[in-house]
Amino acid sequence: MNKKLYYFIVGETSGDQHAALLMKELIAKNKNITFAGVGGSKMEQFNFSSLYPMNKLAVMGFWEVLKKFSFFKSVEKNILLDIIKKKPDKIILIDYPGLNLRIAKKLTRFNFDIIYYITPQVWAWKEKRINILKSCVNELIVIFPFEVKYYKNHNMSSSFVGHPFFDEWKPTSKEILRKNLGLDASNPVLTLYPGSRQDEIKKHLQIFIRSAYLIKKEIPNLQIVIGSAPNININEFYHIEDNILIESQFPRQALECSDIAILASGTATIEAAIFSIPSVVVYKSSFFSWFLASLFIKTNFIAMTNLIAKKEVMPEFIQYKANPIHISKKLIDIYKNKNNYNDILNDLKSVSKKLGEPGASKKAAEIIMGSNDH
Repeated sequence: MNKKLYYFIVGETSGDQHAALLMKELIAKNKNITFAGVGGSKMEQFNFSSLYPMNKLAVMGFWEVLKKFSFFKSVEKNILLDIIKKKPDKIILIDYPGLNLRIAKKLTRFNFDIIYYITPQVWAWKEKRINILKSCVNELIVIFPFEVKYYKNHNMSSSFVGHPFFDEWKPTSKEILRKNLGLDASNPVLTLYPGSRQDEIKKHLQIFIRSAYLIKKEIPNLQIVIGSAPNININEFYHIEDNILIESQFPRQALECSDIAILASGTATIEAAIFSIPSVVVYKSSFFSWFLASLFIKTNFIAMTNLIAKKEVMPEFIQYKANPIHISKKLIDIYKNKNNYNDILNDLKSVSKKLGEPGASKKAAEIIMGSNDH
């Protein structure tokens, strides 16, 4: 049987996890598939070697990308050369639209089979990018149910597979998780999720910690945990005192075992919805990046959980509103008002139900391989 080469382009921690699950399902269907491209450490289990270290690609905001413009131009050029040289059977783009859409556009004339798994949020901002998806991508695989209708309204077909997070998560009781992390099972836990990119952490960490200490003044037995991406040394950004636990080996367990959380906007809001953790969402970038982004954003919310719920289930503190006094006051109110807390739990459960069920990675693998690869 001929070897088949699938070329992945992934630029962020969550994409690395989703890609690894997808690779596992692809190999289960056909042992002769090999992988190349750009990705992270989870993908390396599958005999994959990344063209670039993924942490160099994880940059947040227009201004931050602009500062590294020449680096990103060379990355783009080298990926294109690598693809043309290797002639993969399929190219699988996962999220990370800044680079992936430019690659897709430039590959059009070579007639590659391009699949976009976890498509860009064109319905939220920069809608013109839909034209690149329409003309340059062969297959759209989406993980949010409303996206199918959105693409249909734009005369495009897409396949909804559900959220791949359900493929890697097995619910565990808070008591067991807290015991695993060395926390007291009977005292409340606040988890801080400042993000997985260095730029995010620089902007968020101090705000999160100051907010946490203000909350602890009102809830003295509160335990504070930072869920840190494995490739990040949190102490490089801020000196963390001994009364805060840093969990980098199992950051998701740190979130799942909590009672309340402060999250950087991103995949974490979906994880917190699935775990049923009442949370607030913070997003802060450079003024220039935020100003540009605000020109393009056309939704009422930035947190995916709120977009799915169509209301503010997770209060959002964006840019200048990301203030420790406001953040702490809101979370104290959520925690202490039990009726409010329970209403939020119900809303989060409702969001989680809409995200599908386990099997997203398997369904995506079946779509990608199609009948010709069996």
